[in-house]
Amino acid sequence: MNFKKMMALVLALALALSLAACSQSDNTQTTDTESDQYAVDYTKYFDEEGNWLDLDASAYITLPEDYASIQIPADELAVTEEEIQEQIDYLLSQFPETEEITDRAVEDGDSVNIDYVGRIDGEEFEGGNTNGAGTVVTIGVTQYIDDFLEQLIGHKPGETFDIEVTFPDDYMTEELAGKDAVFETTINYIQESKTPELTDEFVATNLASYYSVSTVEDLKAYLEDSITLSKTDDYIYNYVLENSTFAEELPAVFTDYQKDDMLAYYASFATSYGMTLEEFMSSYFGTDDVNALFEDEAAQETMNTYAKQYLIYQAISQDAALEITDEDLDAYLAEVAGDQDPATLKENYDARYLMFNCRSYHANQLLLDGAQVV
Repeated sequence: MNFKKMMALVLALALALSLAACSQSDNTQTTDTESDQYAVDYTKYFDEEGNWLDLDASAYITLPEDYASIQIPADELAVTEEEIQEQIDYLLSQFPETEEITDRAVEDGDSVNIDYVGRIDGEEFEGGNTNGAGTVVTIGVTQYIDDFLEQLIGHKPGETFDIEVTFPDDYMTEELAGKDAVFETTINYIQESKTPELTDEFVATNLASYYSVSTVEDLKAYLEDSITLSKTDDYIYNYVLENSTFAEELPAVFTDYQKDDMLAYYASFATSYGMTLEEFMSSYFGTDDVNALFEDEAAQETMNTYAKQYLIYQAISQDAALEITDEDLDAYLAEVAGDQDPATLKENYDARYLMFNCRSYHANQLLLDGAQVV
């Protein structure tokens, strides 16, 4: 896993924790018990400069001699039209356009905008009327009582007809439980999502603020550069990984840190739902044993992958005698903050944790800066 992929996960975690923190404002008691209990103590892992505490990486890894000047075959970085189109297709899929279809019958799986009035014994009941506002349902996905949605199939937009259903005996509204109901239903239209066309106007309207591009040509050039950088990053990291020699047993501190980090991650979600970590584990993983998070083969493989990555970047940092300044940290946070204010990251995250990520970033940057395409 290269540095960019690692940072994507780090930022995803940061987002999850910040979302949980927003939810915590309504549940102070849970915040004090759960989040505090599982908060990561970064003083156990990093010094103030972002180095792993009391760790000599050279005792556990021997880097390849040419790590600072890796030669990359040019054909490894070649970008195809198919790769660019794949990225374009993904971007377009993030901006679906809605089309209202009125000239065909409803089919299974369709999303349909409908209005209805529900009656029991000829009398309307509370909550059974869309009041002409329309509601979108997807057949086979949206959960309605009985076979309500399946009865839409075969009817066309503009039709008004009756749908007959029976409320379940255990329905949450007692006065409706077990009752037969008739819903006078009107299909307004079938709703389909359509992928927009890639035009200069689309790029300027939707992508300019994210990628500083204003035309299709600009976008393709940006994507080609981005794919090239990603391939460069992948090649370099994999080269270092495959040509390094690791000790048979890696430092336990890496695993300890990942366990603490994972517990803090899930505890934040438990807090946001007003649950204890054990309750959250039971609901979402089917067990209240938090150790189960670390015991399966996939989790252990992931932790080992990260342990090697931590070791590589610490070894590069030590060997190159990297010095990280406050200015370096500010520049790094400005680059990775996205829509967040870099100052907010400083307020919300431990200084050692931020310095650790900044140091890893600069170790990776050293590899990129020294690489040569041949």
